[in-house]
Order: sequence, then C-alpha cells, then structure tokens
Amino acid sequence: MTRQDLIPSADMKKDSLSPNLEVDSWLRFPFYDLDFGTGCPFVFMPSYYPIEGMMFLVPSFIGDGSIDAFIPLYEHNLTNFKKICYSLDLKEK
Repeated sequence: MTRQDLIPSADMKKDSLSPNLEVDSWLRFPFYDLDFGTGCPFVFMPSYYPIEGMMFLVPSFIGDGSIDAFIPLYEHNLTNFKKICYSLDLKEK
C-alpha cells in the first residue's frame, strides 16, 4: 500500500477520538493551599473537557492522601463505563 492509496477517515478540522487513554497527574499541584481571599477551596476538579480518552488524577478534597480521578465521557458511553468500573474497598479487616 502506498501513501496515495490511503483515504482520510476523519475530518482534519475536528478532534479525532482515540481508543488510547492519556493519564495526567495533577497530584503535586497545591490546589488546596490556594487562597484568593475567601479561604481554601472546598473541592477542586477540572473544568468541562469535551474530549474522551483523558484521565485527570487530583488530590482528594478529603485530605487523607487519597486520589480522585476525573474521566471525561460522553453520555452515550456512560452505561458501558459503569459496567466495567468498580470500587476498591481498602478497609482493613
């Protein structure tokens, strides 16, 4: 197959969704140390992100060292995502 045989399948002017996952760690950003005159923020989370395939890891607002993961999804994929995800219960027995 030569380059001339290839046919573009995505609109070059729009974002192309990928089956790959990019994980961004924001764990070292001191979000909860910020103070703009009204005290520290209660919770921090990424803004609207209209592209799938990203995961943002941020320090949990609980403050116990846990991590919150924000994963932008389109609504039509939410049901399938719920089927494959689960929660780990790490309570000591």
